[in-house]
Amino acid sequence: MADRKRTAAQMANTSFGNVAYDLSNTVVAPQREERQAPQRQPEPKRQSSRRTAAQPQVRPQQGISLFAVSGFAAVALMAVLVLTSYIQLNSVYAATSTMEDYLAELVEEEASLTSEYNDLFDTATLQEAADEAGLVEPSSTQKVYLELAEPDNAVVYEQQEDPTLVEQVTEDLQGFWRSVLTYFAQ
Repeated sequence: MADRKRTAAQMANTSFGNVAYDLSNTVVAPQREERQAPQRQPEPKRQSSRRTAAQPQVRPQQGISLFAVSGFAAVALMAVLVLTSYIQLNSVYAATSTMEDYLAELVEEEASLTSEYNDLFDTATLQEAADEAGLVEPSSTQKVYLELAEPDNAVVYEQQEDPTLVEQVTEDLQGFWRSVLTYFAQ
């Protein structure tokens, strides 16, 4: 009989369908007794009741690395060298363009002069001009041959000597600064 009561009680509290969400006809189960936790010893009170945020610690300032300074100096030097190489390359391109224009003019002048030369110094024209002027072939008595016992000598004045290393470096530096000044003057 007790089993029937439990079953009936269980059936009364069991619901199916939409009623399952209706919390008004539910039976509240008795609550268990809570165990009491062992009592802790009270912590000593802190002097201030509010908490303060932890202050970040500042690292001491470190010295600048000699390696980093030399690295930045090397990068700056490389940048200057690249800039000057572009300056020199630009001046070479300009000189090449000027020389190509000059070469084209010279090729045209050569063609015109060659044509003029061929017209003026035609052998038939020369023979005609010589006959009109009264020129004749020299006879064998008029020809003189010279034999020199000693070789010919030639004297070259104002010959330049090879520059020393210091002179060459000085000349190269002057050329470098001229190109830099030329670049910035434009």
